[in-house]
Amino acid sequence: MEGKGIEGYAHNLAGYTDTDFAGDMNDRKSTTGWIFTFNGAPISWASKKQGLVTRSSMESELVAGSITTAEGIWLIRLAKDF
Repeated sequence: MEGKGIEGYAHNLAGYTDTDFAGDMNDRKSTTGWIFTFNGAPISWASKKQGLVTRSSMESELVAGSITTAEGIWLIRLAKDF
């Protein structure tokens, strides 16, 4: 999605995230995955176990969205330097 970044910096950054709910049967923690693309090319991706045990799939998605948003903000600020 094309839009305006910080202080008018134009960008074409897209982010996608997903999570499973309590996917680890040993500790019941969820796993979050994300990928960010810039002009269609992947620039950042990860798959990480969440640091806390969530009580619902909605809470797990909320944690994933928060983690992914933080990464997206960091990428926008990084791109602003160039």
